[in-house]
Amino acid sequence: MADQEAAVREHARPERMQDFIFQRELAEVYLLLDYLSGRANQSLAKALADETGGKVSIEQICNISWPPVGQPTEQAEQAAILLLAKDKLNMAAQPASGASIAFTLLVAGDDESKEASRRENRGLRGLFRKVFASSPPAAPVSPPAASAPAPAAGGGAPPAPPPPGAGGEGIWSRGAPSRTSLARLAYPAMIGRARRFSWGTKAVILLLFGWLILTCLLSWHVAAGRAIVARLDSMEKDRTTIDGKIEKAEVGPAQAQAGAAPAPGPAPAQQAAGTPVLRYCERYLVLPFKDSADGARKLSQYESATQRQLCDQLNENRLLYESSCGQARDWLAPWRFFRIESAPSYQNACVAEVSSTNPASISEHQRASVLVEILATAVLPIFYGILGAGAAAVRDLWSKMRDFLLLPRDMTLSLGRLALGAVIGACIGLFVSPTGAAGQTGSGLTTAVTLTPSALSFIAGFGVEGIFVALETFIKRVFNIPDPK
Repeated sequence: MADQEAAVREHARPERMQDFIFQRELAEVYLLLDYLSGRANQSLAKALADETGGKVSIEQICNISWPPVGQPTEQAEQAAILLLAKDKLNMAAQPASGASIAFTLLVAGDDESKEASRRENRGLRGLFRKVFASSPPAAPVSPPAASAPAPAAGGGAPPAPPPPGAGGEGIWSRGAPSRTSLARLAYPAMIGRARRFSWGTKAVILLLFGWLILTCLLSWHVAAGRAIVARLDSMEKDRTTIDGKIEKAEVGPAQAQAGAAPAPGPAPAQQAAGTPVLRYCERYLVLPFKDSADGARKLSQYESATQRQLCDQLNENRLLYESSCGQARDWLAPWRFFRIESAPSYQNACVAEVSSTNPASISEHQRASVLVEILATAVLPIFYGILGAGAAAVRDLWSKMRDFLLLPRDMTLSLGRLALGAVIGACIGLFVSPTGAAGQTGSGLTTAVTLTPSALSFIAGFGVEGIFVALETFIKRVFNIPDPK
């Protein structure tokens, strides 16, 4: 019994090696032949030329069949031809290889047999076919003893019987083989990895699309904040100009209108010491009202036309400032969780009297200015750094998929690239000035560039490998580290 088991093991071992060589290697060789024959810059005759090793021809490869036929020595010669052809074809297909071609087909290839089966079994037609066209499997019929194959000459093991359905289906289990079925046969261990890689690629694309939407929303939010802050700054400048005109008018209305220097003597507001002084735009309130021509309205009177014009401009400026402060308050509302929103005691500060001595009057303006600066220089560059790294990762996967260069490790490398993009997007502002300042020279990481921090972070995330190479060179120059070469 022990001798019989040992003989079975010895007989099964060459069959497993035979299966590995003839099934997988033959499938990979045909994948390489199909890849090279579809390339305009490649030639099968040149790839199989006798330059490094023995001579291999396409006819020899096409004469190799599965299951293998012939004596063990003939099968060994066929195996040698397969290995030599695989070596030559892999050299000709560089930088692609049989593994990368098979993995790319498993990830993104079109499986014609599966697609045809899916179309065939779709809908009610496929359901009726499954229900009514199915028949119980026939019982296997034992072949007569006389039909058993005779032992091969030379004492070798008899050739393996053909697999079920060898007449029409063979090892492909249904129909003619496709490129994807060849890839499955050549590298069965990659099937699960390719499935996970395909799902991972779709997940990365969807996450990148979602991140793009989030980055655009944040960019629009920052742009709106900048517009509000710029409007508030403009109105503050206008108010300062109006205050200067009012100051001149208070000194002397006649001199202010004529543009001359004030005449010697006390100003109208200072004629009596200790007399209360009203604000320039509040003096008209103590004047009596005048009836309109039809007697239906009470009209305010002013001391001069200049007073009316300046007060109207100041009131208009206050109304616009009030409206812009309300917009700033609404813009700050989403950041209530971070304690950056307007304080409750300052909610009506903008409707109060606008004065530089009142800190509550500029609370929304200052808070909006601070938050816009933080978002534009610290938060948004991180978003654009990740977006640039994600775009580079998807572009790299796309180019490798186009050139049949995908490998299972590419997904891990892409995820690592996203993390490095976030890091470099957050830190690139420490080394490169985005404002084009003249103080930075070529002795730093790079010269000053006229780009926004977000644009600079996107570029750094897209070319993260080059940025880290530049950082390594910069570190050697700063710390005087000698080049190991």
